[in-house]
Amino acid sequence: MKQYTFLLILLVTEASLATTWTVDDDGKADFSDIQSAINAASDGDEIIIMPGTYTGAGDQVVDTLGKAITLRGQSVDSTIINGENVRRGITCRSTSQSNV
Repeated sequence: MKQYTFLLILLVTEASLATTWTVDDDGKADFSDIQSAINAASDGDEIIIMPGTYTGAGDQVVDTLGKAITLRGQSVDSTIINGENVRRGITCRSTSQSNV
């Protein structure tokens, strides 16, 4: 029973340390681009992406960097990740814990 209690306390503590970040390309959030939010995020964090079109830079728009994070679009119809036919939209590196 003591093991279960310790495990429960550990899980609750870990969940309470998670941060929810927001991204809005209009600048009305924690970040104005998705990658900056991912760079700041830690395992277990959630990133909420507000409606808008996100194009990124370089050869990709989003790289999860192998972090165990959740990316959640605010609107399926108006949260758009656009590689503009020249870059990848989302790169998910090997982790079983990322949610997109």
